[in-house]
Amino acid sequence: MDALNIAKSFLPYGDLVAENNGLDAENDRLVGENAKLVAEKSELVQEKHRLYTENITLRGGADEAKIALVAVKNKAGEDEEKYFDLVWIARGRGRGDHPSPLAAKYPVEIAKIKGEHGDWEHGFNSGMLAASRMYMGLSVSTEEETHPDDSDEDGEFVEERLAARRRFALEEFPELDS
Repeated sequence: MDALNIAKSFLPYGDLVAENNGLDAENDRLVGENAKLVAEKSELVQEKHRLYTENITLRGGADEAKIALVAVKNKAGEDEEKYFDLVWIARGRGRGDHPSPLAAKYPVEIAKIKGEHGDWEHGFNSGMLAASRMYMGLSVSTEEETHPDDSDEDGEFVEERLAARRRFALEEFPELDS
């Protein structure tokens, strides 16, 4: 075989080597893209886990906030009832004895209202009544706690009404109309 024929016999091999080199380059490019995708997926999995953990934490915090809000509402409601009764008693101080259920419920407070510092006690009780009403107004958080007229035509609750009720509670403080 002469040199020319030998050289021609290697041409397909050369083409195969060139093609293989091209495939190697393409493979390297795809491996690099795959590595980027794996890294991105890893970041997304980490972000998903972070968001899941944050969600669980926020839910727990929201549950604690709901518990705290209920405690504030309950205490404000108790105080509103108590101080309403005491203000009512103080306003009628000069009109004789007070109804026995209230006298039995608040004997110490009634004695103070009738005592030497009755005006101060009345002022304190009035302030506590106003504050408890304000806290009740500020803690409104659900449709059930609003007036029936605080719904739209479809009966769905309107969120802006809650904010308005809270503003009203602040604006009316220390109003004591009762």
